[in-house]
Amino acid sequence: YTAPTAFGEFTIKFPKSWSSSVAENQTSTNQVELIANPEFIKILPNNTVNYALRVMLVNSSYSNVRAQYDQQVKNKKAKTSAVKVSGIDGARYEGEFKQGKSGIAVLVPVRDKTVVFTTENTKYQPEFEATLTQSTIKP
Repeated sequence: YTAPTAFGEFTIKFPKSWSSSVAENQTSTNQVELIANPEFIKILPNNTVNYALRVMLVNSSYSNVRAQYDQQVKNKKAKTSAVKVSGIDGARYEGEFKQGKSGIAVLVPVRDKTVVFTTENTKYQPEFEATLTQSTIKP
């Protein structure tokens, strides 16, 4: 997936055999939401499906988004570490990164926004790690 220029220039690579879906909306908080999964992408109410890969472009500063995730660290539900994606310093969270969602979340600043990579199913951690390594973000 390559994001349109209006959303910043980033490319996300995931296994070609996976199903994918993307929603793009410049006026939304999540301006881009890409979901990729080895099976069908089921859209269920209340966001209850645990996808292999979800990538969101959040229309909020890195520090604001990070503060939300840091709350889970403070509550001892997740741990954090430094990470680099496409040469950009970011933060990695493992554990319950949002209420009701566990796995791995990686936050990367992009201009005045934040790209959030998550895997909600650690069975797909090797593919998730490959996605982080192969993705490109132009700051």
